[in-house]
Amino acid sequence: MNHIIISCIGADKKGIVDTLSNVINEHDGNWQVSSLHHLSGYFLWCH
Repeated sequence: MNHIIISCIGADKKGIVDTLSNVINEHDGNWQVSSLHHLSGYFLWCH
């Protein structure tokens, strides 16, 4: 099993979690353990 750690940060906007999850699913990945944060108008996702 291969593992990869991904962190994303950007302006918070509607649909960003859906977009990230679709990309991960398209590559047969999963994100069972992740952290989502909203920081002063920015979105931070760590997996």
